[in-house]
Amino acid sequence: LSGALGVTTETIRRDLEELAAQQLISRTYGGALLRQPAEPALSERHKANVEERAVIGKAAAPLLKGASVLMMGSGATTVQ
Repeated sequence: LSGALGVTTETIRRDLEELAAQQLISRTYGGALLRQPAEPALSERHKANVEERAVIGKAAAPLLKGASVLMMGSGATTVQ
């Protein structure tokens, strides 16, 4: 990295430490890995895209008429 970016190895180490402190990367021996963002909690997902989920629910409801069995997974969109 230092050669590719034209900076010292100390600069790279310092920047990697800062990114690790912000939990954006995980340090490894001789490098770092980009941390994958965690999926928001279900309670947070319920607050997001509410209008879009309502549209999906309204479009799906007529498809259920006459159904004797309905199997659905759990999730924020399913609530609609």
